[in-house]
Amino acid sequence: MTQDLRSFVADAEAAGMVYDVTREVDPMANLGALCDESDRLIRFNNVAVYEGWTVVSNLAMNRDMERIAFGCETKAEVVGTVARGLDHGPSEHTILNTGPCKEVVWDGDEADLRRLPAAQHSELDGGAYLGNAVGVVVDPETGIHNTTWPRTQIADGRR
Repeated sequence: MTQDLRSFVADAEAAGMVYDVTREVDPMANLGALCDESDRLIRFNNVAVYEGWTVVSNLAMNRDMERIAFGCETKAEVVGTVARGLDHGPSEHTILNTGPCKEVVWDGDEADLRRLPAAQHSELDGGAYLGNAVGVVVDPETGIHNTTWPRTQIADGRR
């Protein structure tokens, strides 16, 4: 099983499941449409206005991608692997002080969501969305938690 986003992308690439887009892509005009048309993980290496950023999409769009993520040999193993994980239940979350997700830290006025290469996914969307934001919520009385991957619209730099 892959341990982080970088190793997952590397595993998907080794399996021939990555399209690399090197031409400049406008995140508000055509990045979302290209994602919709892709049948595998798609990596954008040149996102207009966001120099130095790489955007990946379609991480779990089909059973082939799930097979890679869960380290299964065949697609037929995916459902059983997920079911065993669900039977096991959630594990404790560990808060780390270091790691790939903390390579860039923005504080104060630097912490502005508009600095992230978010895209408009559909022509009727009201703006840019974080397609795979992660929400972890814990009931303060029971300790039961839930993790979600909602599509989250950026309203301004802080919301």
